[in-house]
Amino acid sequence: MRIHKLYIALISAAAMVASCSSEDDIVMSPKPQPQPEVQVVDPDSVPQPILVGMGGLAVSTAVSETRGTGTVGDMTGSARNKWQSQHVKIFMLDKGTMNPTIFPDELNKPIYKNADFWTPGKPNTETPFQGVTDPLVGVVDSGIARPVDNRVRYYPPRGNSDFWGYRVDSCELAEPYQTDDAWKVDFKIDGSQDIMVARAIPSQEDIDSLGRTAGLDADANAVNRTRAYSGFAARHGIHPSMTFRHKLARLTFQIRPMLDKTVDPVKGITVDSISVASWSKGTLTIAKLNDPDGSEQNIEWDKSSDKRDTLYLKQRAQDYNATILTDSLNLVKLESLDLKGATKKQLYPIGESLLVAPDTIYRIRVHLTQMIEKYYDDPTDLKAQDYWYDDYIKLPNNAPFLEGCSYKVNISLYGLETIKITTVLTGWNDVDEPIELQPEDEDDVPDLEP
Repeated sequence: MRIHKLYIALISAAAMVASCSSEDDIVMSPKPQPQPEVQVVDPDSVPQPILVGMGGLAVSTAVSETRGTGTVGDMTGSARNKWQSQHVKIFMLDKGTMNPTIFPDELNKPIYKNADFWTPGKPNTETPFQGVTDPLVGVVDSGIARPVDNRVRYYPPRGNSDFWGYRVDSCELAEPYQTDDAWKVDFKIDGSQDIMVARAIPSQEDIDSLGRTAGLDADANAVNRTRAYSGFAARHGIHPSMTFRHKLARLTFQIRPMLDKTVDPVKGITVDSISVASWSKGTLTIAKLNDPDGSEQNIEWDKSSDKRDTLYLKQRAQDYNATILTDSLNLVKLESLDLKGATKKQLYPIGESLLVAPDTIYRIRVHLTQMIEKYYDDPTDLKAQDYWYDDYIKLPNNAPFLEGCSYKVNISLYGLETIKITTVLTGWNDVDEPIELQPEDEDDVPDLEP
């Protein structure tokens, strides 16, 4: 007897977000794999391999710990909305439970419990990949994700499993933990981490396909319709499909110098930093019982301090290289944007983006430096004066900022104005009638203190 050796693959692709046109989701969807034949005796006793792969990349050691690599993907329809070898975590749990699926051998260990995976993208090589010159353009929007340790795992001969995924970009405060009905992880963001979640949900077509096994009665096929994901489903070409969804709001910034003096070649303004107040600590639900569509994969923000943290805008390093794994490159401190000699009223992008907790309003502070005159009588004697501009970012009608949506914030700058005080001298009004004093008068003199 012969059977096909089928693979379970987590495949990645870019997809549009119907609920928010200004941002996108990163999607993992199935792609057929080659099917070499293997001689077997009992098809139901042969474990099916779970090859969660990533084409063109083989990593044999765990990824180094990183913090703050920035946004995953880009705007809907953008050439940059592609995977770039990002780091994600996968749970494979017994179907309908929070128990990790165990492979039945002498080790008796979980197959994928908080397992490290690479999404598709650029390989870690010394030469450009597939002619890519723009370091922010991913090379693939579809491909295979692969465990960081590069080891092939297999489905158990019996049982069905659910697949859950998440990404916190190394901002977790501890390892994920299990509660009575969920898996959760505590984290703290600094504005540069893109938190994402995913759950494999079989399509109706997949379910119907599993329920059409030849030679089985209606009752048996009704049971088979529930067997995603398993070795049985793998043999029928049904693989996990995972859509990674953004859980934060994204703010991007542009600076608009408004006056001639703000772009003056000598006295113009420099933007040194931009910060936004946001909740930063929270608990992410990775997986939850009775959550068939992943709608419970939410964040509970820690608001116990009643004070938001200050998150600073960062940027990608100037030597950002398309041939280096994206998840190995942290964002760095924002370099000053010098507006001296710039074009008045033109928009200038600054920084990468700020990833913040969804909210209704954000306090923003822009730190600026301007060359100013020290003395009135010497306009050439200048000094650098630093100061900040405080404001609030809000939407019309106090609409909320939503997770998975990106918002452009345009900041108009006018610069410092010299304090000019005009003094006006008012003349005295002369009273014509004099006041006469006579020392020999007999009038009583009031007793006045000297």
